[in-house]
Amino acid sequence: MKTTEDTRETTNRSVVQAQFDGFVRHDLDAIMATFAQDCSYDQFSGNAAHGKRFEGRADIRRAFEKIFIATPRCTFRNPVLVVDGDTVVAKWTFVLDGHAKKSPLEIEGIDLFELEDGKIVRKSNWMKTRIIPINHASAYIARRLAGLFR
Repeated sequence: MKTTEDTRETTNRSVVQAQFDGFVRHDLDAIMATFAQDCSYDQFSGNAAHGKRFEGRADIRRAFEKIFIATPRCTFRNPVLVVDGDTVVAKWTFVLDGHAKKSPLEIEGIDLFELEDGKIVRKSNWMKTRIIPINHASAYIARRLAGLFR
């Protein structure tokens, strides 16, 4: 028989996995269904110590819409989830395929999720910085991504 703690952790793992599944499909409705009404998302870049903060579901949705518009062929691969009560840490690989004739750009990162009652109330992420040779395709991708994080 599962304990209350086991059930909560199983639920929290499922919620975070559902968010990753939504990102793979670029399904904003599925992604947003994982967030509580009162929520925040701290993006890895920005001028503040916590990065750029988006508050509330509408603000977070707009941030994710911009990512999908700027990088329509992006996905997340191989999320590894570690659950401790209402905290979930996810290690993932972001894959950006910006040019059919070039190898995809892969960047590893981590998300830290805080959940309450089976919904995400705070999401923070960190991403490794990649130094890559600039060619036509990667310059295009860099320009598209730069516009997102101002």
